Order: sequence, then structure tokens, then C-alpha cells
Amino acid sequence: MYQVPQGIVGWSIGGGQGPKVRPGTYTVKVTSGTWSATQPFSLNPDPRWPRATAAQYDEQFKMIVTIGETTKKLWDELARIRSVKGQLQEHITSAGATSAAGRAAQAYHDKLFANESILTQVQGEGGGQDGLNYPGRLDNQWTVLYSNASATERWPNRGVIERYNDLLPETNKLLKDIETNLTSDLEAYNKVATGAKLSAVVIK
Repeated sequence: MYQVPQGIVGWSIGGGQGPKVRPGTYTVKVTSGTWSATQPFSLNPDPRWPRATAAQYDEQFKMIVTIGETTKKLWDELARIRSVKGQLQEHITSAGATSAAGRAAQAYHDKLFANESILTQVQGEGGGQDGLNYPGRLDNQWTVLYSNASATERWPNRGVIERYNDLLPETNKLLKDIETNLTSDLEAYNKVATGAKLSAVVIK
């Protein structure tokens, strides 16, 4: 399960349901004060779908969790990028866009904006037809994949698996680029900023 940040634009972005547990026997416990009781119950498979094996149900659960974690990781990185960008914009304003520090801040801001534009749709406001007018980016592809993987009670089909394998290298490359931009590049920029009597940029 993932939570959608405010202002994200795309189709099938919201309402991601949690992964289904596999059919089997479970126990529910109810407690009130000092009293408690347990009751076993059976969770049966959906009869509308072909019966899957326990291993296949586990495969679906594992993939849905992985997709959700990847989506969350992207949005966590988006929050870090936007935190740094906001501080850079303040530096550009206070130092002046034409100063050496202002130009360095703008160059670093542009590099982070390039990461952001790959990660998510930076146009629109997330409402109405914005998802149609401004197509989703990498995060939207992961949320659509999440919906397809979790929509039914079945093991991941070939299309879901192939799309997962297609998205993973691109996503890992972006995350690696972001990590570089928010570590070594940030350190290099802060040397310029503090040399110009500006506060160091910190990731919030």
C-alpha cells in the first residue's frame, strides 16, 4: 500500500488497495478489557478465478509489496528533491540570479528539475483532466502496474512480470542519479553557497 503525495498527476494514481493474503485458515482475536476470545476462520479463494497454488499466491503478494515499496521510494525521493529545490530558489533570489552563487544555484536547480521531470509529471495540479492533458511519468507507470498486479486474486501474469522487468532498470538508474545529485552534488554546491555567505542547503 502507498499514500499519494498532494498534487501528483496521472491515471490510476490513487486508491491503491493493499495486497491480498492468500486463501487459508486464519485466527481472529477480539479483546475487551480483561476478556478476549479467538476464533479460527477460513479464507476461501475467489471462485471466479482459476485456482492458484500457495506458491503462486505468495508470488503475487511479494510482487505487489515490491511494487508498492518502489513507488513509495520514488515519492520519498521526490520530497527530498523538492525540499532542496525550494532552498535553491531562495538562494537564487537572495544572491541574485546573475551572481556566481545564483548561477550555481540555478544550474543545480535545473539538474534536480530534470530528475523530477522523469520521476513525476510536473505540469497540471492532479485534478480533473490533468492526467489526460499531462501524461504521467515513471511514478504513474508504477501505480498502474500496482493496480494491475493487485486487481484480481491470481498470480502475476506475463504482462505484469514483463512490465516490472522493463521498469526496474530505468527506475534504478534514476534513483542512482538522484542519490548522486543529493549527496556529492549537494556537497559541491554547499561549498559555493557557504563561500557566498549563504546558508548550507539541507535535505528536510
